[in-house]
Amino acid sequence: MKKHTKLIIGGVLGVGLVAGNTASADNVENFQDIDTDYWAADAIEWSHESNVISGYDDNTFRPSNALTEAQFASIIKNYYNDSLDEGETSENPDHWADDVYDTLEPYGIPLKGYNDNSARNEDVTRGVIAETIAALHQKDPGLEVAVDYLFDEGLTTGSRDGDSRMDRYAPSHSLTRAQFVVFLNRIEEEQGPVINTPESSDDETGENDEEESKEDDSDADNESDEGKTVDELEQEVIKLTNEEREAEGLDPLKRHEKLSEAARDKSEDMRDNIYLEHESPKYGSPFDMMEDYGIDYGRAAENIASTSSPSPKRVVDSWMASEGHRKNIMNSNLTHIGVGLADGDKGTGRWTQMFISTVDSNSHQETNGVSEAEEAERLEEENARQENVTIELTE
Repeated sequence: MKKHTKLIIGGVLGVGLVAGNTASADNVENFQDIDTDYWAADAIEWSHESNVISGYDDNTFRPSNALTEAQFASIIKNYYNDSLDEGETSENPDHWADDVYDTLEPYGIPLKGYNDNSARNEDVTRGVIAETIAALHQKDPGLEVAVDYLFDEGLTTGSRDGDSRMDRYAPSHSLTRAQFVVFLNRIEEEQGPVINTPESSDDETGENDEEESKEDDSDADNESDEGKTVDELEQEVIKLTNEEREAEGLDPLKRHEKLSEAARDKSEDMRDNIYLEHESPKYGSPFDMMEDYGIDYGRAAENIASTSSPSPKRVVDSWMASEGHRKNIMNSNLTHIGVGLADGDKGTGRWTQMFISTVDSNSHQETNGVSEAEEAERLEEENARQENVTIELTE
């Protein structure tokens, strides 16, 4: 069976960042590696003057270095400093950024380095950046919510072409120090380093009645799911999915054991590595994964999602509201389903639906309604672009 091209995106590891007040101003007043006509020069100068980033001891900024998680966390702490409650100061820290992580942890920021010092030296992803900004601005947890927030506030226009905001944003990609400073400078121009508080409702005009009603419904859904096991939540998604199919006169899908195992492993990989894409750095495409798990099929498809709570109703409703996801759910040629949930530390959920037909037919593979040939072509084009194009957070 034809394999997809695997796209694995990484970055150059940046080390030795000195942030905030940890270096003397005399050493970092100017950056000898930044020309005045450099595309990010104004933003870099702003970050230095605002004491957000000091640079390196040799008076360089190293704009093309990839940003590590610890460096990113330190910059965020410096920028939002006046709005954050300081964490406890360690007398003998195990890592230079211990105090930074202690400060940020209460705010729901999804960093892997809270309990793993080695993760602090890994490249930070665009998805983590989106979820961090959304968390600090008190938005619901979840990658999709965070990406929508950046687009809605005019803080990003994406980094590549795509049919959806998530595709255009490319949450699994890393970015350079210069790219992040430009993004942070845009936040400064649009909003400033203010951690928002929830808006109060307008009882007189009733303008927020509909929004409050949706929140009440969501709370009720969450309460009804409390105490359920992951397996029970996955089974509920299958039940709700089949109810949607049966309402349209379609046969219900049968649960497939191996497919369910693959779907859960995919969700756990997305949670652990903080991404939301069909192409996994670990497993490859969903169709590669099915073959590796020994699953025979004639047709195949996959839906994925990130939700602010592990609610089966919420995720099925969101899929049904999306044309591509709904197309997979309502595909009359598919016969079996596997559902996987990975519950996050902050109550978020990463979901995967995998569908197959065991009927002997021409091989056909879809991700959100995209055929195998179209997906392979897109990945090949993306690989070619990676060799020549620098991925930026904003255009």
